[in-house]
Amino acid sequence: MAQNVIINGVTYSNVPEVDIPKSGGGTAQFFDTADGDITSADVLTGKVGYNASGSVTGSMANNGSTSGTISTKAGTVTIPSGFTSGGTVAISSTEQAKIIASNIKSGVTLLGVAGSLSLPTISQDSTSKILSISQGADMAQNITIMGASYSDVPAVTLPKTGGGTATFYDDSDTATYTANGTYDTTGVGSVTVNVSGGGSSKNAQTAQSTTRATSSSYTEVIALTCEKSGTYDVYWSTFRSSTSGTWGSQLYIDNTAYGSAQTGSWSNHIQNIHLASVQIDANEEVAVRVRSRGSNYYGYVGTLTIIEQ
Repeated sequence: MAQNVIINGVTYSNVPEVDIPKSGGGTAQFFDTADGDITSADVLTGKVGYNASGSVTGSMANNGSTSGTISTKAGTVTIPSGFTSGGTVAISSTEQAKIIASNIKSGVTLLGVAGSLSLPTISQDSTSKILSISQGADMAQNITIMGASYSDVPAVTLPKTGGGTATFYDDSDTATYTANGTYDTTGVGSVTVNVSGGGSSKNAQTAQSTTRATSSSYTEVIALTCEKSGTYDVYWSTFRSSTSGTWGSQLYIDNTAYGSAQTGSWSNHIQNIHLASVQIDANEEVAVRVRSRGSNYYGYVGTLTIIEQ
């Protein structure tokens, strides 16, 4: 039934379809499929189509609606071959919640969200080697790092190249003392002592600890390394949590006990110790060890201070 047909000797041109009456009534319709090129894969499973060779039974899968979410940077959603009625592929709601201005560096736009996060600028003086941080550079009581605020910060600890940490203390309220002065040992870090009238600098150092001793044997809970040889006044304060039994503390210089143990009674919860004229060499460890009644009772050293005479 191509374009031109002859029926009973009569020629008919450009005929797309021929309708012929059927026996018993109705009409049979015949269409021109000479230019049909569909294959089985082009037709849904369960459907029938026609090409130049005749009818074609479909084999294309009907996948219906296809949707999915992406939760990682390299995440993808696989769309199976065949027919789909549509669907939605989107970034997961959990990941969308993270894509906010405060999580993105200022000057960077991520998926249409402009960043507002200001990162600190860090620089180092070539002579003093002091690090300057644009946010919270004074390291005083209240500082801001990476956009987060922290209150009452006495020190900042940073990781060192190759392992370990370095701790930097707030010296914005550094005071000057004399050799005969009364010293506040509640701060953290070194205390600079300038001896009036002598013209020389005296060494003073202090340390704090929250380590506790839970043994009836003397256990080291606080220590510092002496930076200068000399004769020192040594001060430390200890306290205990138990309600009965004896306890005590002992000064050690380079792992050797110095003087007598300072023993506390069951009724005395706090010791403030002062030992005078203690000879300490540079780089020697000065430590206080504490013993308590036992594992259920705790002994602490709050501060350890050495002041050169």
